Amino acid sequence: MKTLLSTVSKISGVLHGIASGALTFMMFITVADVAGRAAGYPIMGTYEIVGLTGAIVIGFAVPFTSWQKGHIYMEFLLDKLPQTQRQVLNVFTRLGCLVKRSARKMPY
Repeated sequence: MKTLLSTVSKISGVLHGIASGALTFMMFITVADVAGRAAGYPIMGTYEIVGLTGAIVIGFAVPFTSWQKGHIYMEFLLDKLPQTQRQVLNVFTRLGCLVKRSARKMPY
């Protein structure tokens, strides 16, 4: 089991690295396009490239974020709470997800 968890952790780390590089690329191409538009030479297909890169960023960053049990918005709130309150919120959040998932009707 340790080998499996180690492998999953390494793969999610690699995907996170790819997501980080894709995000950096997305920022650079956006800045280059804005500068190019100001100079009269826009980069063709920037919107499509940024859209595809955004999908890569989201898709590849989710496994690492899930592995770390992280959430972008909740981290600001959770960091200010004591450990016991964080655990209580974690339990309620997971229970809410279970209830929502079990309430969904299957399409078949």
